[in-house]
Parts: sequence; structure tokens; C-alpha cells
Amino acid sequence: AAEPTDNLQAGKDFQAVKNVQKPADSSKIEVAEVCWYGCPHCFKLEPEAKRWKESMAADVKFVRMPATLNKVWRYHARVYYTAEVLGVAEQIHEPMFKAIHEQGKGLRNDAEVKAFLAPFGVTAEEFDSTSKSFAVETRLSQTDQKLQAYRLTSVPTMVVNGKYWTNSRFAGSNREIFDVVDKLVERERAAK
Repeated sequence: AAEPTDNLQAGKDFQAVKNVQKPADSSKIEVAEVCWYGCPHCFKLEPEAKRWKESMAADVKFVRMPATLNKVWRYHARVYYTAEVLGVAEQIHEPMFKAIHEQGKGLRNDAEVKAFLAPFGVTAEEFDSTSKSFAVETRLSQTDQKLQAYRLTSVPTMVVNGKYWTNSRFAGSNREIFDVVDKLVERERAAK
């Protein structure tokens, strides 16, 4: 394989993953946003992530991976994956951030989450039956495995094709995160 020409350096601009986690869809280059809904830095990254996602190439697949690093983070991940199984993840993503960061809602228990999800057409019964379902438990387990493989300890972090990750500590700023992501995507494209 040819040497990359993007001037990125492992350990400086990004971290290479030792135990590569191949994406389920190998026909696309996967970019995963690892976040926690309670994280103010993740909330501030969202406008950049949204802009980047709107302009990404057709051979790129954007996915969200809510982190599960502690009990509260795991609960918010469960809410997201429940919404994903119910088909409303895209609709609740931005409002969930805003509910926590702009409206002061914790969304840390079932009663609060059920009230939050109701306007999106999710009944309390659907939440109860889905949030503990095999589909949601599987997504949580897969996230746990990936986070261990990536050795992530903070959010927000962007993971490219299960091989590389970067964040503002490496890249410098939220905008620069996506500059690094673009170069890593190009590196993956050249490797195909």
C-alpha cells in the first residue's frame, strides 16, 4: 500500500485503533460520532457534525454511537437506541440535546424520558417494551465492545472506519475535527 499523503500523524492528529472494528457495511466508509447527550462539548459539536453530515460523500456512512462509559451515559444510550429501534432516532437527536442543555431536563429516568418521547409518537408502553428488548441490548453490547477496542475515555470523538479516531484534543477544534475526519476518509478511500 502506498504511504498516505495527507500529512496526518498518528498520536498527534488522530489515534490508530489497535483492534480494528470493521463496520457492518463494508461498501461504505463509516464515520461514527461517539457522544453523550449530557456532554456540553458534544452539544457544541453538533452544528459542525450536522454541516459535515449534509456535505459528506456518497461512499460515506454516518452513524451515531452514544457512549456507555457510566450508568447515566448508558441510560442515555439506551434511550437513543430505543428511539432507533422505534424509527425516531433522527427526530429525537437534536431535541434531546436541547432538552438537557437548554431546558435543564436531566432525562435520567423513565418518567422524564417517556414525557420527552411522547410528542414523537412513542407511547409509554412502546418505550417499556423496546428499551429492554434484545435489539437494544445488542446495540448496547456492541457499543461496549467497540468502546473497549477504541480505548476511548472521552467524548465527543469521531471514529473513521473502525480504524482511527480523533477529537478536539488531537485536532484542535470542533471544525478541525472534521478536517482530520475528511483526510482519514480520503485515506480509507485510497486504501480500497
